[in-house]
Amino acid sequence: MIIMSSGFKKIAPETKAEILEKVKSGERVVDVAKQYGIYHKTIYYWMSHKVNQTNEQLEISKLKRHNEELLRMVGELTVELHKLKKNTR
Repeated sequence: MIIMSSGFKKIAPETKAEILEKVKSGERVVDVAKQYGIYHKTIYYWMSHKVNQTNEQLEISKLKRHNEELLRMVGELTVELHKLKKNTR
């Protein structure tokens, strides 16, 4: 969805992702820009900044997985500790 606001087009994140996906799949940036009625340099800007966002998102995902693994380990150790305490009574 593209919405005009203050002379600028506001492009919904879903539409932006769709545009970037089309370019990634091999469509020419100029053609996609014409199709959506936006300036081709806007797409190039998104692409250059998407790389940084992607690296940050990968790091966040990695940290989330690590956190989940640690929480799982703490849970297992807590259960094991309770079993040991129960058996020593």
